[in-house]
Order: sequence, then structure tokens, then C-alpha cells
Amino acid sequence: MSRAPWGPKEVGIGLGLAILSYIFTGGLLIALASALTSNDRLEDVGDSLEKMRRVAEYANQRLAAAAAHQSLPAPPALLADQTALQLGFAVTLLLELCLVGIALGMSRQTLR
Repeated sequence: MSRAPWGPKEVGIGLGLAILSYIFTGGLLIALASALTSNDRLEDVGDSLEKMRRVAEYANQRLAAAAAHQSLPAPPALLADQTALQLGFAVTLLLELCLVGIALGMSRQTLR
């Protein structure tokens, strides 16, 4: 006799709902980041050596453009977009709340 108020059926449904929640929130993050940010990159560019290399390349391009009396190039984008990061944190919080709700609902437990 099982002492737990759930069985294999509830566990399977809970896992299915958890997977669907993960897929839904991942798609939501991609859609929001694409719609609300110009640079939807969630990570910085490489390590510190990669960043220094890109800054050095930019300095060379800027010096060459200044010497040739051309317009100066735009600086490189090295850091992640802050709006995209904030959206990522908010969607992650939504995913965690969904998972807690699924766990509580499928196990027929309360927060007490």
C-alpha cells in the first residue's frame, strides 16, 4: 500500500507538464528578446582576452579611419544586452513558479 498521494500516472503527467513549461518559457524568452531588444544576446563576447582583442582591433580601425580622414567605425558590442538579461531572469522566475505549481498540484500537497 502506497503512502504517497500520487502514483506513476501523476508523475508522468507532472513530467510532461514540466517539459511543456520549459518549452513554453524558452519560446517566450526568445520571442520577447527578439521583439523588445535590438541585441538579443544573453552572453558577453568571449573571455577577457577575446574582449581585449576586439578592443585592439577597434583601436586599429579607428586609427586607420582617422589617418585617412574617414568616418570613425562604431565601437564593438562586447557585453550582453541588459534588457535581454532582465527578460531572461523574469522568464526563469516564471518557469520556476510553474514548476512549483506543477509539483504542488500533481502531488496534491499544500505549501504547509
